[in-house]
Amino acid sequence: MPRALLFDRWVPDFLSAHPDTTVVEIGTGLNTRHERVDNGRSRWHELDLPGVIDLRRHFSADILRRTVIAVSVTDRAWAAEMASHPRVHPFVAEAVQAHLYGPDVRRVIDLLADCFPGVPCRPWTPPALVFFDTEDQKRRPRQGRGPYALVLP
Repeated sequence: MPRALLFDRWVPDFLSAHPDTTVVEIGTGLNTRHERVDNGRSRWHELDLPGVIDLRRHFSADILRRTVIAVSVTDRAWAAEMASHPRVHPFVAEAVQAHLYGPDVRRVIDLLADCFPGVPCRPWTPPALVFFDTEDQKRRPRQGRGPYALVLP
């Protein structure tokens, strides 16, 4: 099953349980998940590097419930800003890990755990859930290990 299809199943499942959530799409690239699975009520924050966001803005613009943010996922400022919002945050990081080196992967997970503390260790429980996939940089693009859902401890 294609990776995007799995993510496109997980996010609507989460949105059905938490319809007024804020989805944080990390490393959004030219992804159109918002257009495919938005429930009409949730807010979306889509993050990627400034050069990628500049390209993205040629194809799509911010709309009322969707904001595109030019920032590195390793920059603590975006997470601190998101943590100030009282909504549930599912974090979606599809094909991001392959572009980060080991220490940066750990930094991002630590950043999420620090900025969104107290997350129970069971699926679909507020305030944060992370959907991600793994892929070895030396073996990409076809030999990744597949998508996972992680609930921050």
